[in-house]
Formats: sequence, structure tokens, C-alpha cells
Amino acid sequence: KKVLQGWFYQGKPLFSQLDSVLLVIDLQEKILRALPHQNELLDKNCLLTEGARILGIPQLFTEQNPDKLGH
Repeated sequence: KKVLQGWFYQGKPLFSQLDSVLLVIDLQEKILRALPHQNELLDKNCLLTEGARILGIPQLFTEQNPDKLGH
């Protein structure tokens, strides 16, 4: 697998997909309804998650109190 080149500091890469993770926090329906620009937020998160998938970057998703807020 090809390692993507990230930003560099003193000639050394600061990160690559081998030491990166995408963390998506609380994109639950009830929380999203309370936010302005929710469609834009969802579109940008879809772009991020698709990019991470293509680049082989692991993804973690969190949810707060799914019994009350939904999945």
C-alpha cells in the first residue's frame, strides 16, 4: 500500500494514513436537527468519510445516549 505524504517538519512527515484516524462525533438525528446548516454538515462529513475510506484511514464513530437520541 502506498503511503501518502503528509505535511513535513524538518524533512520528516508529520502524519500519514498509517498513523491517522477519522473521528466522527455525535451525528445523531436529534442532535443534527438542533444545528444550523445540518445539510452542509452532513455533506462535508460524507466527503470526509468517503475520502478516509478511499485512503485507507480507519474511521471511528461515537454516539451519545442512543436510547434517548437515536442512532
